[in-house]
Amino acid sequence: MFNPKYFLLLSAVLIVFYDWKNSSHDSRHLFGRLAVISACYAIGIETMDFLLQQVYAHSSSFPQYLEDFSAIAGMMLGLTLSVALWRKLGYGREVICGALGLIAVSVPYTAISYIWNISGHVTFTAAPVTYLTALDRRLAILYVIPAIMVLNRPVVGAHTVLQSVAGLILGISMMLVGVRCYRAGSCTTC
Repeated sequence: MFNPKYFLLLSAVLIVFYDWKNSSHDSRHLFGRLAVISACYAIGIETMDFLLQQVYAHSSSFPQYLEDFSAIAGMMLGLTLSVALWRKLGYGREVICGALGLIAVSVPYTAISYIWNISGHVTFTAAPVTYLTALDRRLAILYVIPAIMVLNRPVVGAHTVLQSVAGLILGISMMLVGVRCYRAGSCTTC
């Protein structure tokens, strides 16, 4: 139900709203921001799907980390494009800091997933919830989603409890880098 690729898009839309709300209330600027995020998301998803097709084409069985690497590569491309366009268009810093936080999560996740099957579902629901909560404490209720996923992933046989809890810790702790960037206000890339 809360596949990370869809949850990240929904979270991005909320972050775009906060970015727009904090810098401009002109609806044209909101739709422009949504167009940028949508286009970057579509490019990231298409990249991920292309890479997965390449993996599937060469083998009927492959290690889980190859699927994870494909997803991360697509997400990193989408995030990089988002940051570049956001800066070029002079939009606010909330999306940029959120993207930097996701990059901060993705790097150790990629390294860990190569040697251990850490839960990407938990990691990439906990990270955006952490950032959304930093933007608006009322959104802390969203932590129920990664909490449910911590319990759900072992039940469906996708991960152990330890792999799910590790995903929660990684998603929250590494996203705090992005939160600190946002709160400090002195981040030169934001």
